[in-house]
Amino acid sequence: MLTIPHNINWADGGTFEVERAPEAELAARARFERLAEIHQEKGNSECLPEDRNDTDADCAFERLVTNSAKERLTGHEDLTDAQIWANARSSYYRTLLGRGLAAYESSGGERNPLMLGAIGSTDTHFGTAGKVSSDDFFGGISSLWLTDEERLGAPGYNPGGLVAVWAEENTRAAIFDALKARSAYATSGPRIRLRFGASAANACEQAAPKFAPFMGELLNSAESPTFTVQAARDRQRLARVDLVKGSLVNGEYQERTVVLAEFAEGRDTLCVSWRDRDYDPASPAFWYARVLEQPTPRWTKHLCQRSGLCDQFPDQDVMVQQRAWSSPIWRLP
Repeated sequence: MLTIPHNINWADGGTFEVERAPEAELAARARFERLAEIHQEKGNSECLPEDRNDTDADCAFERLVTNSAKERLTGHEDLTDAQIWANARSSYYRTLLGRGLAAYESSGGERNPLMLGAIGSTDTHFGTAGKVSSDDFFGGISSLWLTDEERLGAPGYNPGGLVAVWAEENTRAAIFDALKARSAYATSGPRIRLRFGASAANACEQAAPKFAPFMGELLNSAESPTFTVQAARDRQRLARVDLVKGSLVNGEYQERTVVLAEFAEGRDTLCVSWRDRDYDPASPAFWYARVLEQPTPRWTKHLCQRSGLCDQFPDQDVMVQQRAWSSPIWRLP
């Protein structure tokens, strides 16, 4: 059995109360909850900035915070804007990874209940798994009976993402085992091939770099680790490689995004290694990789061009950088 939290960008922190959960619940979560959905049609769930008005591209991709279903079901909440934003941030993927480190430390090193690998999904409700192209997307299932003007007036949805696995063979059992092992990654739609793992310093110089993708905990903790990212394009060339690190330093959660490489002309394949020289073997930490494509037209740009409505909806005549996210590697001292 596996459980996979879904649409966590609309969870408002719900279902993740590991700070006050009983021991039996934490044990069950650590055993069965191995993955979380980082991207789907109702928005991206990687991260939100602390400041609602911060439009930093690190956390700006396919942001869709408004949850109309929640508003209909629960009605008005007597909360400040700051409280509403903090609740929203608390269940985003990157925040959950940080909460997991804090829960691990507060448990005395017993367990991390939020060791969540990354997957993507479509969630379009059309029964068309894998149909994630931007050039023929017309909005979510609630947009079926809308005009093009109405679709462009409510552009928050996207075509959805994909889950990919590194499995020993293409069978149900092997794929399930790979998911359970967190040997999986997410994309926002493209079929990017992605590997990320701890490796030798010269891994990219090897004909076949030796490292297992993802797979959980960093065991060799004596020296600063080197991480390697390998990727191959789908239809669009690859433009950038990022590494995201979160760690607990003296009980305080710290987070940063490192741009490992940028390619102005794009690359068909890439291999980048990076050594974490700020590594502290005594600090709980996680690392994951993110690979971005060169910009392509967002589905709204395709739609407004087809319908001749780009002048009426200039904010929807935009490009977007599709991407893939690896599952993390953790250091749990």
